[in-house]
Amino acid sequence: MTNADSKQKSIDLSPAISDDSTLEDMLYRLYIQHKIDLSLNDFKNGDVISLEDLRKEVETW
Repeated sequence: MTNADSKQKSIDLSPAISDDSTLEDMLYRLYIQHKIDLSLNDFKNGDVISLEDLRKEVETW
């Protein structure tokens, strides 16, 4: 994500932030949105595993 993208995401999220929100609140929302974007990108690129494979992996923990 470029700086311009980050700036635009901040602007897009700003209406969802209440007047009494802190900088930490805003950073948390940006972090969560970034993680969601990464996950959606992985999904679009087919970088996923099946539920069955996940269950097998969890069993090895």
